Amino acid sequence: MAEFAALRRAPAVSAFAELRLLPPATRFVLRGDAGATCAAGAAVGIDIEEAPCRASQQGTRAALWLGPDEYLLLGPEAEAHALATALEEALRGEPHAPYRRQPPANRPRNARPAGR
Repeated sequence: MAEFAALRRAPAVSAFAELRLLPPATRFVLRGDAGATCAAGAAVGIDIEEAPCRASQQGTRAALWLGPDEYLLLGPEAEAHALATALEEALRGEPHAPYRRQPPANRPRNARPAGR
């Protein structure tokens, strides 16, 4: 038991967490091959990291790896229309699953747009 006590020591990194509110963001989910990923990254101005479990950020935009062919693209809410247009144009002709803009976080999950 004495040898285990000798190995015990304080952690090298302090256990400190910070929580802060971030500004509203628009979100797109992209599923596609390397060509679609590269085209989408160029459209939103991010060099998307293809390594697993990684995130890429450029200014106020980011891409998070969700799976082998799936990424979460983030950008300022004020740029939602511009990002959607840029992605639509860049992905035209590229094999990909349709991306979808996820509803804002403050919208109830069961809320549906009018007429549906």
